Amino acid sequence: MTHHEAIAASFKRTQISQFFDVTLNKLENNKRTCALSVWALGVQRVLNQEVFQLERDDTVVRMMDGIKFALNNPYKSATTTQEALNVSQYAP
Repeated sequence: MTHHEAIAASFKRTQISQFFDVTLNKLENNKRTCALSVWALGVQRVLNQEVFQLERDDTVVRMMDGIKFALNNPYKSATTTQEALNVSQYAP
């Protein structure tokens, strides 16, 4: 639901952090979940200042590591590469 700006604005910082934790933990599961996780990161509309405030939770570092993992694309998936490129343009 974080891809709807009005709904995303109602999430608390802890809920945003949980969203990132779950999504980032799925990146290395398999080809399909990697692509879907990267897509989920790309469509989220959580305000950037909220993401930056999560830095103390190491979320930004993990997000960048996840994007890097997807760009290295161990699954050789064109979809994963495209989604990672889409996310990287919004990365902090």
